[in-house]
Amino acid sequence: MKIKKPNSNTTYPTSLTTNAKRALYDNLCRNEDLANTLDEKIMTTKKDSWRNNKIKTKAVKYAIKEVLKNFQVKEPGEEYILKIVKNQRDY
Repeated sequence: MKIKKPNSNTTYPTSLTTNAKRALYDNLCRNEDLANTLDEKIMTTKKDSWRNNKIKTKAVKYAIKEVLKNFQVKEPGEEYILKIVKNQRDY
């Protein structure tokens, strides 16, 4: 599975105000509610310098896993979404 990048030619729902939300949307079957819920959960879970700290990264991973489970999403998994999230400046 290849990570999709937000496409500047694509029209996104108005709630997707950041590139990070758009990247989640593009990689989660264009599910706006899922992308917004996941973004909110990540923003409330992440701590400063979370990318360089195993415990802080694990907390973000578990938050992703929880949201995916609530939306009954099996693919892509939390590892895949974590890679996307780690590469977004907004997080």
